[in-house]
Amino acid sequence: VVADVDGDGADELLLRTSPGKLSAVSLRGGAHRALWEVALPADPVHTIIASAGPDAHPCVIVGCEDGSIVAFGR
Repeated sequence: VVADVDGDGADELLLRTSPGKLSAVSLRGGAHRALWEVALPADPVHTIIASAGPDAHPCVIVGCEDGSIVAFGR
């Protein structure tokens, strides 16, 4: 998934970096920089970004391989 998850106006890449882990990577300026990593109960299967409106902070919602759903944001 590619989205601006930190509100800086530039897109970040959200990806599985190891078993049960999801990370956000900044691609700004051609350099890769890890912004955060979160441990999940199982491997991520589906990831979406949701926002309640134009001024709302984005929320990351992850469906995991074991059927659990994890949501987080700032």
